[in-house]
Amino acid sequence: MSAQRKANVGAVVPLTSDACYRVELQRLLPADSPRSTGEDRRHIVRLAESESQWPPILVHRATMRVIDGMHRVHAARMKGMTHIEVLFFDGSAAEAFLRGVESNVVHGLPLTLPDRKAAAERILESMPELSDRTIATSTGLSSKTVARIRLRSTGEIPHSNIRIGADGRTRPLDSSRRRQQVIELLTASPDMPLRALAAAADVSVSTAHAIRKKMRERLCPDGGTAEGPDTNALLLQKLTRDPAMRASQQGRDLLRWLHSHSMNRKMWPRVAEAVPPHLAATVAELASRNAREWRAFADRIQSSDTAI
Repeated sequence: MSAQRKANVGAVVPLTSDACYRVELQRLLPADSPRSTGEDRRHIVRLAESESQWPPILVHRATMRVIDGMHRVHAARMKGMTHIEVLFFDGSAAEAFLRGVESNVVHGLPLTLPDRKAAAERILESMPELSDRTIATSTGLSSKTVARIRLRSTGEIPHSNIRIGADGRTRPLDSSRRRQQVIELLTASPDMPLRALAAAADVSVSTAHAIRKKMRERLCPDGGTAEGPDTNALLLQKLTRDPAMRASQQGRDLLRWLHSHSMNRKMWPRVAEAVPPHLAATVAELASRNAREWRAFADRIQSSDTAI
């Protein structure tokens, strides 16, 4: 794996080049470090005494300020070196600070919790458009912690009407319009695949799934189905004819279960009459348990779109 690829793992702001240069130490400016206690003297000594080759340090090209690697810089000076291997980063000063935080979170001497919180607050001030989850990933905090820092620092943090997620996509902060679009799409096409639905409305798959689930619960508050009485038979017929369902033993077992458990409301009165009064509570409990299991199975299949 190249030095750039190693440096880019988990990075919100990636490097733009993997070209490595030998740079004079005297040209480098000290890091704008998120570490409140400064460099660790003992770690510098350990590096200087080590015979292992160090990875290149990361430097902001525009300012020649070290982003990641000040311990290696001090160790190099301690060893009497005049040059050091450098990877250059092209971006703004705010992006350079973010990159430095990311580097210190994933390797080297870890940042303390107060340092990571302070770094998150500074990132929020300079890049308020980044989502809480994105900043959480970069700082090693939870998204809830970042959200609390944003809320606590609202007076100092510039307002932004957008959020940039970890996927790099820009989304409006007001999600009500996009949620309404999900509802409109589902009204027109109730069986629209989750991933297609999420992409069309510019929401996450989990959000699309949650909205569809709520809509179905409103339509069928008693756990029944809004479909016509013949829909089950048609769906079963479609599944049974599909070779993919019959290709494995698990698929064939599922078809048998679906056939044996298929029921519509027209059948309920006749079947209910066959239940002895003294067993009514037991049958009702078993039916409720089965209903919960089938619902959990349905939810798992619907949400499995996220893994595709």
